[in-house]
Amino acid sequence: MEYGILKYEIFDDCVIITECDESATAIEIPAEIDGLPVEVINENAFANHQNLTSAVIPDSVKYIEQFAFSDCINLKSVNIPNSLKYISRGAFFNCQSLESITLPESIEVISENAFEECTKLQSINLPYGLICIKTETFSGCESLKSIKLPESLIYIDNFAFSNCWELTSIVIPDNVYCISYGIFMNCEKLESVKISKNAETISPQAFRNCESLKSVTIPAGVKSIGLCAFWNCTSLTSVTILNPECDIHDDSATFSDFYNNFNGTIYGYDNSTAQKYAEKYNRKFVSLNRKENLS
Repeated sequence: MEYGILKYEIFDDCVIITECDESATAIEIPAEIDGLPVEVINENAFANHQNLTSAVIPDSVKYIEQFAFSDCINLKSVNIPNSLKYISRGAFFNCQSLESITLPESIEVISENAFEECTKLQSINLPYGLICIKTETFSGCESLKSIKLPESLIYIDNFAFSNCWELTSIVIPDNVYCISYGIFMNCEKLESVKISKNAETISPQAFRNCESLKSVTIPAGVKSIGLCAFWNCTSLTSVTILNPECDIHDDSATFSDFYNNFNGTIYGYDNSTAQKYAEKYNRKFVSLNRKENLS
């Protein structure tokens, strides 16, 4: 069935938008068609629409399915309705002209690849209420300079912010318990990071190739630091490890430059795993016990 430039289906007393004329440059999806609410934008409904520059989505929409707007390389603006709780996989993948986006407080989960390769995305408002950012959600958003993560956030999945070259600082909320695999890998301009105080794990390659990172404090609750977690962090001068029993992956590449050397200082407690790691791999070590006694 057709409604202007849109094609749709009716299922379970609601309307599903399935397609759109590829010549469309701006769309405003109606809240209802034939007296029925428009609740779903189907997968790939607007995918690869090269002429599309703006999209207005009504509050009646509950689901934006996977890859709905993927590869709309000229899409500059889109509103996300207040009715939406979940942004599906690849929904705005490779929308290369999208510069900013505001998400409503209803959003709880941003799924895999949702904004991956949105190369001009400079800012995004993440609302309180968001609990999960999934794999590669913002990977390749190379223009993203800053982002504030809400305190409601519980989990950030693998590679979520990898290849965000312009990102300079990040504060990971205290409810996040795992610093996932490759989460900030290749964030070359990342200078500072505050790790959540309740974090238990820093996964392998979490900060790999963060060449501008200068110092990091690893909270006392962190039980393990994975292989290459801080590999090729060439500006890293100070690493403080507050858990004396932290399981540091037994490899020189865990804290190192490209050549597996490390010119910074590891701070930890006497007889700690940090001291043992530093001594084994010829890293400079300073005891926190001595610092505390001097203060």
